[in-house]
Amino acid sequence: VRSRGYDTCEDEMQHSTWAIAAPIIDASGKVCASLGLVVPLQSVKIEDKRNSFTSLVIAAAKEVSGTLA
Repeated sequence: VRSRGYDTCEDEMQHSTWAIAAPIIDASGKVCASLGLVVPLQSVKIEDKRNSFTSLVIAAAKEVSGTLA
């Protein structure tokens, strides 16, 4: 998770869901929160969709982190 900068789970926390989360980093460089997205598993059967959601969540987490700097 640390090396990728995000984590995903499929069908782990809730049946038939896929989720991604990325950290929110505060001004001191510490993780203070996370930003996540949970969607129905059927909506991310195509790898491109997963990649798109992953990119969006990471970008949003970085943007929020930037406001804390």
